[in-house]
Amino acid sequence: MRALADRIIFPLLSATIVMEFYFFAELFSAIYQWPFSYSSFSLLDLYYNLGIVALVIFGLIVAYRARKRVEMANTR
Repeated sequence: MRALADRIIFPLLSATIVMEFYFFAELFSAIYQWPFSYSSFSLLDLYYNLGIVALVIFGLIVAYRARKRVEMANTR
């Protein structure tokens, strides 16, 4: 079970963290540009980015719970 966590869950978690930083940067740049240029920003982009951020946070929670479950199984 530890090998599964080392080979699948932890690399997925690190890739998810990198994606989260990218999408937060994209989201904040879109919000910052919004009052100045209406053509480069739309609510659809905002909802898309918020949806991706929500999926990333959900993935982080699932990976954390799986990691805790693996740690609990290894302590028995």
